[in-house]
Amino acid sequence: MSDAVYLLVVALHEAKAKEDAAKAARVAIEEQLAAAIGVPDQWEGSRTNDVGEFKVCVKRSMNVKIDAVRLREIAALNSIDEMIMSTAFRWKPELNKKGWDNTGDEIKAMLSAAITKTPGKVGISVEIKKQEEK
Repeated sequence: MSDAVYLLVVALHEAKAKEDAAKAARVAIEEQLAAAIGVPDQWEGSRTNDVGEFKVCVKRSMNVKIDAVRLREIAALNSIDEMIMSTAFRWKPELNKKGWDNTGDEIKAMLSAAITKTPGKVGISVEIKKQEEK
């Protein structure tokens, strides 16, 4: 391993530690500020507050998770029209990697025309080795 690679690993490790500390401090201050401004727990939306020479924009959206199988069961049990379901909910196809890998090559070839793959960000983590690993 070259000295240049080692120095980059050390620099990345130190930068990540500083970044984590800065993020933790920022999040703690944001929570204190939200409480001081009086942001309700279940509030969703955005509003602007003037604080001295600063304009403070507060935004919150609710994270929503839907059990698609249960939703369809409820709709079927209550005879809820498919038009209502397609208007109230988006049905987003997602690739099931394990199922896709088990699909036959001929079918994969046909369906691939509808699938676009782009590389994601490379993730790198650096940790200091424990004493017994050295």
